[in-house]
Amino acid sequence: MPQSDADLRLHLLETDAHFAELHHEHHHLGDELARLQAGPYLSEEQQFREIELKKRKLRLKDQMSLIIDVYRRENSHATS
Repeated sequence: MPQSDADLRLHLLETDAHFAELHHEHHHLGDELARLQAGPYLSEEQQFREIELKKRKLRLKDQMSLIIDVYRRENSHATS
């Protein structure tokens, strides 16, 4: 079982298609958010978009964290 958090994320990226898809979408939303925030100010519409992107990113992060937790739980029982 991978030891560090970074090793575990890399392992899941390589072995879990759903985790990889969530990670890719999270990264894509981060890029979109960075482009949106690159301007000198945000219009009201852009502010709503920023909030929406942040919420979606957080949901994806929560889903990835759940997958990591389940993996750890399942693999700690398998090695016990």
